[in-house]
Amino acid sequence: MNIRKITTTVIFFSFVIWTIMVYSAENSSTMDLIERIDNVFGSYLPSKELQASPVKPFMEFLSDYGREYFWTFTIAILFLCGKREGKLSALLIFVSIIIIIPVNTVLKDVIDKDRPVLAVNESSEAYPSGHASIVTAGVLGSALYFNNTWKKKTVSVLLIIEAFFVCISRIFLGSHYVSDVVGGALLGSFVVLTVSFYTESIYAIYCRIYNRFKRLI
Repeated sequence: MNIRKITTTVIFFSFVIWTIMVYSAENSSTMDLIERIDNVFGSYLPSKELQASPVKPFMEFLSDYGREYFWTFTIAILFLCGKREGKLSALLIFVSIIIIIPVNTVLKDVIDKDRPVLAVNESSEAYPSGHASIVTAGVLGSALYFNNTWKKKTVSVLLIIEAFFVCISRIFLGSHYVSDVVGGALLGSFVVLTVSFYTESIYAIYCRIYNRFKRLI
């Protein structure tokens, strides 16, 4: 078993265990580890002082545009401007996001975890964080293939920084607890690593469709 398979297996079981802990905390009257973690960070990041600071507009910008808009643009750039590695990354991220969206929706309904009090404009449940799921999938999807030169590695590092601050913005703005973001990151990691085992096959299908289309025109 290679390192990627081992990592995927570890992340899967970590996600399952974490999700069970979150569900148990949501349906228990006693405070457990998950609630302690959420309370520690939840009482600090969305504090009144930070909410009134100049950092808030930046966090709102990241939360509003750092997921769909940023990663749609990134996928397009990787696919159109990247060579084979760029296209592999773009396809991997795209397929992973297509899988993550319905899985995330189902889990939100099943776990049915309430959002923090500050999340007045959020209509869906809290766990797992959709932002964290998607940006983590994007980061790993780009890093797995887009890493064979120092320029590409630099791009991957910048994407990691973007994803990190998007996750922080969700906690800062009171849209999610830390446990929601951790669960989202684990889900995104598991999905993208699982899909990565089939990326070459997906790319081959794309090439066949593209070549047939070229012959038609």
